[in-house]
Amino acid sequence: MEQRQRSILKLCCLAVVVLFSWATGQDLRIGVLAHDVAPLFGATKVEKGVDVNAEIVFGEKTVRAFTGFSLASHGHSHSVYGGVLVGTVGTGSFAEFGSGFAYIVNPLRNFGSDLLFRFSLEIGHKWGRRMLSFYFAHMSNGKAIFGWDVPNAGLDVLGVRLGIQF
Repeated sequence: MEQRQRSILKLCCLAVVVLFSWATGQDLRIGVLAHDVAPLFGATKVEKGVDVNAEIVFGEKTVRAFTGFSLASHGHSHSVYGGVLVGTVGTGSFAEFGSGFAYIVNPLRNFGSDLLFRFSLEIGHKWGRRMLSFYFAHMSNGKAIFGWDVPNAGLDVLGVRLGIQF
């Protein structure tokens, strides 16, 4: 990874920590995700390994903002992302759908852009302030949606996350 990309990734991770320290009514979610679990959306599996993932969800309503990052174990296609979550609130079983953008650092392949659309689905259970969930996210440049004539490798991650609400 070149120095510029490392610096961008470090600054984005620092921004997530700073936002977390200032926010109220947020969730901190940490997990381990299988990296590049294609071919869920027709992408080709190129990368291997796992991601360490951390995310902050702001607010306590049905529609909430989130930001986070995933660091790939083999050094490729790290991501920093953010967007909006829609889902259930409170304790018990829950499901959330996320939509937003991801910035890819040090891609192993050509995604067509370093800034990608990102969609996620999380299903789990909350016990008071704690949670356990299964998590899936897809990142791509939206070629299928917009018909762009650029490469669109796409990247899917799938895993388990733990969370706590502050």
